Amino acid sequence: MNNIFDKTYPFLDLKLANGPIEEELKQAACDVIASGRYLLGEQTDLLEQEIAALCQTKHCVAVSNGLDALRLIIRAYKERGVFHDDDKIIVPANTFTASALAVSDNGLTPCFVDVKPDTMNLNADLIEQIISPSVKGIMPVHL
Repeated sequence: MNNIFDKTYPFLDLKLANGPIEEELKQAACDVIASGRYLLGEQTDLLEQEIAALCQTKHCVAVSNGLDALRLIIRAYKERGVFHDDDKIIVPANTFTASALAVSDNGLTPCFVDVKPDTMNLNADLIEQIISPSVKGIMPVHL
């Protein structure tokens, strides 16, 4: 059987990725340092406006990390009445802690499902076995 652990995957080459925009990145960092505003400053406002325009939406809210982003997404679904306390959200058993924390921090229950050994993605066959009326969502996670 072909196992994902038998393969070698290269790490992200940040020098290659950042090379074409290195001067722009340096200038942006200098602008933030010069402003003295590391949080909620002009650069954050500009980023939010650019992403909102890119996504063709009125608003964008920058957050500090992926956990906060996931927390806010789930909270929004609760506020809209899609999710309720004690509902279950399926997450991969091999997920990063933030996925499960975002669910539990919102009063929901993470429901762990094993992954396929050849892809390390959620095993769809196992998902079908645990679907119930209390399962309100699936959080696929790409690692």
